[in-house]
Amino acid sequence: MLDTEKCSDFECSLRLGARVKVIIAIDESATVDRIVEFIHSNHWLREADIKLIYAVVPIALDAPMSPYPAICTGAIQKIYEYAQTVVRQASDRLKAEIGKPLEWAIPLGDAAHSIIDEAKSWSADLIVMGTHSPHGLQKLLCGSVSQAVAAGAPCSVLVLKVESEASQTAQ
Repeated sequence: MLDTEKCSDFECSLRLGARVKVIIAIDESATVDRIVEFIHSNHWLREADIKLIYAVVPIALDAPMSPYPAICTGAIQKIYEYAQTVVRQASDRLKAEIGKPLEWAIPLGDAAHSIIDEAKSWSADLIVMGTHSPHGLQKLLCGSVSQAVAAGAPCSVLVLKVESEASQTAQ
């Protein structure tokens, strides 16, 4: 008999064999590489319903470029097109790994809030995301998306350590 008071909703769903809904938040190919590696070694994820999320952070209109909204709009469009490319490539790789198509979304807004909102609206059981472990001034000024998601998510959050593409290139 399953003691549901001693497991999270996610753990109980897994134990009961229920279909699990997993959001995978991505930002760059190094994150996708790490997540594919994780899915490969955790076969239970192959049975889950998976939705990829790539949040596009808009350029603030009160920024110094605000007198030039066409430039801001053009920049956001380019970022969105890049996000579509990353998500399509990630979707293809993950589909090959798990053998089924995935849902995906590219919300416009703060990354942490977008991921949390998507988890709420989709009734996700788990969020899987990478962290690049920002340090020093970067962490102080920008914070950590994974920390914000873990603090505000309506479900369990699994954070995978990812080596950023910049540090891989430097080696």
